[in-house]
Order: sequence, then C-alpha cells, then structure tokens
Amino acid sequence: MRKLPKLVRYALTKIIDCILFCGAFELALRGHNEREDSLNTGVFRGLVNFSAELESSLKDHLTSATVRKGTSKEIQNDLLDYMLTVCQNHIKNEILKQVLF
Repeated sequence: MRKLPKLVRYALTKIIDCILFCGAFELALRGHNEREDSLNTGVFRGLVNFSAELESSLKDHLTSATVRKGTSKEIQNDLLDYMLTVCQNHIKNEILKQVLF
C-alpha cells in the first residue's frame, strides 16, 4: 500500500474530524445541493470550508487537489465504513478483555 503524502493525511484527519462533529450532533453530511456554486452546500461541506479558513494546510489541499479532495460522497462513505470498522474492533477488544479477565 502506498503512503499518502503528509498534506493529504493531514487533510483527511481534518475531514474525519468534521464527520465526527456532524455525527456527534446528528447533523446530515450531505445537503440538498452540494455543487460548488450552491449557496447552501450542507453542514458538512460548510464545516469543511470553515475549517479550511482556519487551517491553511487544509485550505491548500482543498484548493490545489484536482481529484481526491476528500469531500465527495464516495469518500465520505468510505471514511464512514472505516470509522465503523475501527469502532467495531474497539468494542470487540473491550469485550475480549472483559471475557479473558
């Protein structure tokens, strides 16, 4: 497996933070119209854009990446799947610790 460049990894961690924020407050990830020129792109994209205003590295990634910005619905779904797997593994490990001791 190829290593992701440092900037891409950093951007993905910030995007994951935005997904976690939306999940914690039960906010939808996708808006009705997510086109770049839309006035209301939804909470997730709004949060990512807001984060980019605060984090120059994230802004650089979002403006310079031609593909794989990390904000597409496919990437969101992949990240959600990975996050679910991490949570499930954490729960399994906690259960195994309790059973073994």
